[in-house]
Amino acid sequence: MAQVFLPGETITLPSSSNSDPKVGKGITKKKNGELVSVQPGILQQAENMIFMNVYSRRYIPQEGDKVIGVVTSKGGDTFKVDIGAADLAQLSFLSFEGATKRNRPNVKSGDLIYGTITIASKHTEPEMSCVEKEDLRAHCMGVLPAGGFVFKVSLNLARRLLAQNSIITLLGNSAKFESTIGMNGRVWISAFDTVQTLAIRDIILESEKIYESELPMFVNQKIRSMRGVFPSLNAANKMEVDNS
Repeated sequence: MAQVFLPGETITLPSSSNSDPKVGKGITKKKNGELVSVQPGILQQAENMIFMNVYSRRYIPQEGDKVIGVVTSKGGDTFKVDIGAADLAQLSFLSFEGATKRNRPNVKSGDLIYGTITIASKHTEPEMSCVEKEDLRAHCMGVLPAGGFVFKVSLNLARRLLAQNSIITLLGNSAKFESTIGMNGRVWISAFDTVQTLAIRDIILESEKIYESELPMFVNQKIRSMRGVFPSLNAANKMEVDNS
């Protein structure tokens, strides 16, 4: 059952959850390890991160957020990346796996970047990286492949897509596609062809109006109404989705 928290309330995680998860939007961690809500919302868990599902119109960068950005320019040793926030994010050319002063990444203006917010402050521009600080590995971050399709969703829907058993997982039972979800409200998908890609986009956008408990039926109805778009529905074996 969904848990709603108000600012100042202590968050207690189920015993089955990760005992030391990463803290995301709307939650702060005190020195004694206590987790406290700083914004009203619904508690969400995605992989090893917890965050508050908060209604917001504009993306406000938070440390640890995985985002999709567009490279706008290059200056010196850094790239400027539009992440949909009030300020452009800075991305060092050394913040890519295997990058050195002699081996610079091949990044151009207009490229789509998937990375992590490493510094977020209201006094400075946000900074991002395409490697995890623990092992300096990319873990699927970096320049997104050409040929995919990126579109905007509400911040609320983006967080729903990151949750376990989201519509992304349900769609993967009937269609093979790759997806990358940014907590800044951007979604990148790449399917077999343009028709399937656009169909998946439309289903994702429409799912925002559907209750979580009704998502399986919703997806089943949508896929069955698009037999010509997803011919694999008639196959006995289901194809699995490759989520990045």
